[in-house]
Amino acid sequence: MSFLIDITIALLSGWLTNYFLGKSNPGIFGYLTIGIIGSIIGFLFIESFISSFTPLLVTKLISTLSGSLLFQIVLNLIRREKKERETTKKQTKLT
Repeated sequence: MSFLIDITIALLSGWLTNYFLGKSNPGIFGYLTIGIIGSIIGFLFIESFISSFTPLLVTKLISTLSGSLLFQIVLNLIRREKKERETTKKQTKLT
């Protein structure tokens, strides 16, 4: 039962992350992947700070959503940097 709750929280977190950041629809597996990675990040960095103040389900949702948002923002920054480098390389080849 706990596994199903964790999967549901990961899916919800992945969907909310894409909703907040305005990204395209990656599908159910994309939401799940973002949610699971966010859950790991949230557990490592965030859950230990808020676990004593909130109920378990709320703690899981907050830490997973925070981790997912952090993961997606870092991933977007890496993609943007890579895209800018490729654009710079193309411009230097043209000149």
